Amino acid sequence: MSFSLARFFNVEGIPHAFTFANLQGLLNFALALPLSVIPLLALDLLGDAQQVSALYLVVSIFALAGALALPMLVNRLGRIAVTLGGTVMVVVAALLFTTGSIPAFYVATIFYTVGFFAMELTLNVATMDNIARQSFVRFEALRMCSKGLGFTVGPWLGVVIAVNFGLIWPFVIMAVLTVFVCGLLLMRCLVVNRRVAGVGHDNPLHFIPRFVRQPRILLAYVLAIFRSAWWNIFFVFAPIYCVESGYTDEDAGLVVSLGAAATMLAPLWGR
Repeated sequence: MSFSLARFFNVEGIPHAFTFANLQGLLNFALALPLSVIPLLALDLLGDAQQVSALYLVVSIFALAGALALPMLVNRLGRIAVTLGGTVMVVVAALLFTTGSIPAFYVATIFYTVGFFAMELTLNVATMDNIARQSFVRFEALRMCSKGLGFTVGPWLGVVIAVNFGLIWPFVIMAVLTVFVCGLLLMRCLVVNRRVAGVGHDNPLHFIPRFVRQPRILLAYVLAIFRSAWWNIFFVFAPIYCVESGYTDEDAGLVVSLGAAATMLAPLWGR
């Protein structure tokens, strides 16, 4: 059975391919489960979409600062500490989201964003440590399919759980899954403290001058920025627009899930 799956996903001969794809999928599902719940909760707390935009502007500034600081933290504290720190931030965010306090909601959204940044960073580094570079193109299709499954199911399911079982439960499940992924990474020694030989700087800003002198890489980065911006706008404002247009919260979650469903076609990319 596993051989048939490996053949279908075109990852035959790639050790640990399904291990890391499943871990990425679980982490992404944890991220995606409250993805539609958070903007709808923000709309209820803040009152209008303009205030929600201001919230996400503040969050994006802190998230950018956190993302830029992560390489330095990995270099100084180690991958294990950053993984544990990211997990703690996600758990604290889960506790703060349902307090009904606007300041707590701001802090929760920042912790949610930076915490998952940290977890994804260390998991991606562990993946690159274990998947050979020449096999990565084939593995990427499986990885994107696994992550896409989380984005396809999570936003809708999170809203359904919140509406039918209580607002706290999507966040509880998010925290439990994140702790589970963290535990697997550490117990199986997939995330280890390791310095990369030849790396003299842990500040990514140091590499900007060399980066901008490479037109193809710069173009790829600009395109990635526009793609990421579009997805973030979609994830935040699509559910808000649905609710303000008279649709239910479940409909809003379903719209987000359907919007991400095309990523399930990722196995075709590696053919």
